[in-house]
Parts: sequence; structure tokens; C-alpha cells
Amino acid sequence: MDKQIAGINISDYAAKKSSGALTIAKVGNAYAIAMKVFSPETGKELQPQVYGLSLDDLKAQKTTLEKSAKDLQSLITDFEKLL
Repeated sequence: MDKQIAGINISDYAAKKSSGALTIAKVGNAYAIAMKVFSPETGKELQPQVYGLSLDDLKAQKTTLEKSAKDLQSLITDFEKLL
């Protein structure tokens, strides 16, 4: 399952950023992600989707994911002990 943060799939963030399909920007005291959108019928580029986010929210999400990874590793370790 891919994790979404501020409307983007974090597992393909780097690829979309390097292809130019996604950009991040600071707007005043806020931050935004703009993602290119294309029409599925014509392939024509549409208005981008723009999502606001904060660095604090990203750090909080990272902490949550790290805890989940630690909890999952604990479960894996317990399963491996049964082998």
C-alpha cells in the first residue's frame, strides 16, 4: 500500500520530481506541491493540482511511519523466532 502525503504518493515522489511532473515551492510563509495533471482522453495538460503542506506536518508523518516500521520489525522478529 502506497502512502499519500499532501495528495502525493511518497513512493514515487523522487521520480515525479525528476521528471518535472511535481514541483515544490515556498509561497510566503507556506509550502505547496504542484502536480501536473493530464486529460485521460486527450493527453492534454490540464491545470495542476496544488496541495498545501507544512514542514511540521511532514516531520510528524515521518515520526509516525518510523514508529510503524519499528512495530512491524518487532512483529517480524517474533515470527522469525518461531522458525
